[in-house]
Amino acid sequence: MGHQNRLQLRAGPCCYAANIDYDSAPGYSYEWTGTALQEETASGHTAIVLGLAVLFAYLFLVALYESWNIPISALLSVSVAILGAIIAVTIAGLSFDVYAQIGLVVLVALAARRTAF
Repeated sequence: MGHQNRLQLRAGPCCYAANIDYDSAPGYSYEWTGTALQEETASGHTAIVLGLAVLFAYLFLVALYESWNIPISALLSVSVAILGAIIAVTIAGLSFDVYAQIGLVVLVALAARRTAF
């Protein structure tokens, strides 16, 4: 009576876990599978991945410009451009859809390109 069993529901090609109390058949449980399992196992590693991405971007720019100082200004200008774009989209009340994301990628490319020259 004290323990609760869970039933796994399947919908389409992926399994979705549902919190349904199912006490009549013992031994049923639920688990994350597919993309949901990958998201659960990868959660918490975002800061490490972003930190490594910035470090490698800096090192690639050092190799490209053959200077230790120019990449710092390039990375700072790109981060300010991203922050400005996100603030502008938020103030305008627009959604951050695919078009906004493509525009953000173009903005990053332009900001990085215009920094060194």
